[in-house]
Amino acid sequence: MRAARATTLAGRAVVLAVAAAVAVAGPAVAAPAGAPGVRAVTGCPEPTFWQTVFGTEPTCDPASPGATPSQPPATTDAPDAGGAGEGDRAESGTTVPDAPAAPGASAPATEPPPAPADDGAPVFTAEPAILSSDGLQIEGLHGLAIVTVPLADGTTQRAIRIEADRIVIPGFQLDVPAGEGGLRNTATTLTVEGNVVVYTPSITGILADGTEHVIDTLSDPTPEALASLVRLRLPLTGMLADDIRYDDSHQATF
Repeated sequence: MRAARATTLAGRAVVLAVAAAVAVAGPAVAAPAGAPGVRAVTGCPEPTFWQTVFGTEPTCDPASPGATPSQPPATTDAPDAGGAGEGDRAESGTTVPDAPAAPGASAPATEPPPAPADDGAPVFTAEPAILSSDGLQIEGLHGLAIVTVPLADGTTQRAIRIEADRIVIPGFQLDVPAGEGGLRNTATTLTVEGNVVVYTPSITGILADGTEHVIDTLSDPTPEALASLVRLRLPLTGMLADDIRYDDSHQATF
């Protein structure tokens, strides 16, 4: 009986020693949440020191008086499926930029310039000759337009009309198709003077830097574009002039 009483007193001495150590250490400093042995605040009453020592911690009932109900998490309204409207942009004070164009997207197509009928033009052959030269020297240019001319097969064609007082064509070559071959006319220089009018659907030329440049009826031609061509090739729908001269001309079939 005395041995049991001594054990009980020894146990109480250990408990009192622990309590004394806690009292001397002073108030406990809160440990960070999630640390080992630290109880998270849940709104339930914290157990006393003695309840912890003897394993008599109270059961936690969140619905019991004194328990603080947890606050529901904040919610954020989802945006409308159709995106923000102008009014929403104004309220938020943020300007939403337009979506950039997709890479490789083509620019909107533009209408070609009008091509009124040229009532003074003769009827031209449907298969034009091909003119090649080392340049095109135009003097007294007074007309550069896109017109529509009649063809021998009953159709019409859009053409560039060049009007000038004089045109000099160095390194002249003209291939006139005939069946499976044709007739080739060459000359050191071709000079046409007096009321000169040239009709062609397009001009493909080489610039001074070697790049190719095309002048056609899909956009308005300019004198600067014509003057920039070093060598050129064009379907010659027709050429009218008061005087035509060849220097050192030759003809051959091909």
